[in-house]
Amino acid sequence: MEFLAKARFIRYSPFKLRPLVDVVRGKNVEDALNWLSTYSVGRSVPIQKVIQSAAANALHDSGIDAHKLMITD
Repeated sequence: MEFLAKARFIRYSPFKLRPLVDVVRGKNVEDALNWLSTYSVGRSVPIQKVIQSAAANALHDSGIDAHKLMITD
């Protein structure tokens, strides 16, 4: 089952955000959030918010915990 979250009106270009997203793609949600929190660049904040939102959607809709979720495409 897929859970989606979208971010709109981000102040950073996709060209600058894509390398960060490529690193967290394929990881567990908890690992991705931990990595993004230690990465000290302001560009990681919108990505963190989107991942947290998708995890909250999964918890609310199906009761699935964040440690069972993986980040895909």
